[in-house]
Amino acid sequence: MRKHIVPDVIVDQDIATLPSTATVHDAASLMRDRGVKSVLVTRANKLVGIITVTDIVNRAVAKGLDPKETKLSKIMTKEPKTVDASATPAKALRVMQDGKFWHIPVVSGEEIVGVVSRSNFEGCDMVQAEFEIELWEHMR
Repeated sequence: MRKHIVPDVIVDQDIATLPSTATVHDAASLMRDRGVKSVLVTRANKLVGIITVTDIVNRAVAKGLDPKETKLSKIMTKEPKTVDASATPAKALRVMQDGKFWHIPVVSGEEIVGVVSRSNFEGCDMVQAEFEIELWEHMR
């Protein structure tokens, strides 16, 4: 049986979102409070970016930017790649692998459904097998 991101990987996810006008400090606090490593950045309920722990470290802290003053719009990844909610987990993994990133927003049309990370798929033998098959197909 072929798995899909929704509902096989995420179900009723409480999505961590902030507006692009929020600060890096706001994002870091939200990540800490929710136990997540990424926040989706929105404007009028539309996805405009994503911010991760790595972004905070590399694009703000390491550059000496003030986390309480720096807006997410300055350091976020704008218009991030997404994956459709009906896609297979292997497809999401392939997109993350191709883009060299760890998190990907999941959408249904323009609606944000959730976010998945590579860690969501650790220990899933079926997903690994599907990923390898789709990777080979992608390489052809």
